[in-house]
Amino acid sequence: MPIIRDEQKRTQIVDLLTQAYMMELGVHDETISQIETYRDQLLRLVARLRRRSGAALAEMLDAVTSDAKALERAVTEALEYLGFVVEYISGSGEPEGLAEAPLTHGRGRNARRRYTFTYDAKSSKTGRVSNGDVRVSGLLRHKEKYEAEHVLVVAPDYERGALDEECEKHKITPMRSSDLSRLLLLQATLGPIDLLRFRGVFELFDPDAVHDFVEELATELEQQERLSFEDFFEALSAIGYQEPDALTTDVIAREIRRARKSQDFPKVVDVTKVVDGLSVLVPHLIRLNGRQVFLGAEPAALRGAVVALLARVPERYRIARPE
Repeated sequence: MPIIRDEQKRTQIVDLLTQAYMMELGVHDETISQIETYRDQLLRLVARLRRRSGAALAEMLDAVTSDAKALERAVTEALEYLGFVVEYISGSGEPEGLAEAPLTHGRGRNARRRYTFTYDAKSSKTGRVSNGDVRVSGLLRHKEKYEAEHVLVVAPDYERGALDEECEKHKITPMRSSDLSRLLLLQATLGPIDLLRFRGVFELFDPDAVHDFVEELATELEQQERLSFEDFFEALSAIGYQEPDALTTDVIAREIRRARKSQDFPKVVDVTKVVDGLSVLVPHLIRLNGRQVFLGAEPAALRGAVVALLARVPERYRIARPE
């Protein structure tokens, strides 16, 4: 029997065996379901307690240009925050990981909407990686091994010339770590990145073109009507907080509409976007499960934590912050 190296696969096998054992003991299906739900909640809580905030990750992506391990972990966590399902692999002869966009299946000619890509992080003591550092042939082997559709490489910056030609020839997408930071903070402050729209980045094989693509995304998000953090925090204060507390997006949306004397805005989806963004910035203080919003601190403390984190973000990445 081959050795299972992937922790996620080991966990799935243990879960399956545990469920089978409970059924063998005669535990009712409804009870098993409740146990699984409780376990799921605990795992999410533990994962969030260990997670770095989006602002901290953005700082890391800026600062760990010469630390290979730190950079690959920062890239992995950033992709997870953007909404990709990420399998962290690493190791000799392996990519840093495999990522999948969890999109629903479409209809008609473009029915298949899900896509996968291998990703690698390349550090550099000089701040720029060369063609030899990137090792395009190795990236292509990773893509083939994991049957991925695209390849993403993230580095502080790139030497131009031979590397440009190799990326163009073999369809490798090179992204600067600063642009990944930018995407992360867009997700946190302006709303979720459309992963179907994001797929367009894999048609680009020049880091400058990738940068322009990210800026286009920023412009598109900034032009959309969105709910402000301030309106959200005021609604939480008006509703009241009892520790530990769980609200719903419906209740929060209704309170904001009442305060704004509006019948149309915000809708539940607008509140959901704000909570998603805040869960990137302060994952230990707020969490969304379906339509339930779980708070780990009173609204004033939550607001203060967000303001403090955004104040640490480098000026060139700042997009929006509470008043």
